[in-house]
Amino acid sequence: MDNQQAGFAQLLMKTILPKVQLIAIGICVIGFVLLFMNNTGAETLLRAGLSTLAGCYFLLGFAPLPSSPDSKPNLYLPVVYKVIYIALAVAVIGILFVSLKLEGADTMLLLGCGVLTLGLLISAIMVVINHDNLGVLKKPLLNGIALLMIGVYFINKLSLISF
Repeated sequence: MDNQQAGFAQLLMKTILPKVQLIAIGICVIGFVLLFMNNTGAETLLRAGLSTLAGCYFLLGFAPLPSSPDSKPNLYLPVVYKVIYIALAVAVIGILFVSLKLEGADTMLLLGCGVLTLGLLISAIMVVINHDNLGVLKKPLLNGIALLMIGVYFINKLSLISF
């Protein structure tokens, strides 16, 4: 039974979630285009797409980390990995709140982007110290940097920080 559960976890984390993530990003792009065109179905698409994307990021935070047998274990690596993905989920929900003009948008967005910034800085330091960490942190770093830029745009849109 444990083999079946481990097999499903691998299938979920390696195959299903990345495809669901791409579909959710596509739905979000369509939703934002419709939102800027003042279409009535945009809010529904944004809710569905951004909520699904946040769920994917949250679940990816609990994925088993790939490790090579010759590398020494790092206790901070799984923590930073989880912090980045959970901060991604919170930042996406903050973007959803801002887009739909819901209450608490500024708190969610600032909290998500602040923790994401901290996680990205710590992971960058970890990669500089030990280049083996890049194999594990490459995907969270890329997702985090892209979403942080989008989050900063929405923070600026809320006039919380002006550039």
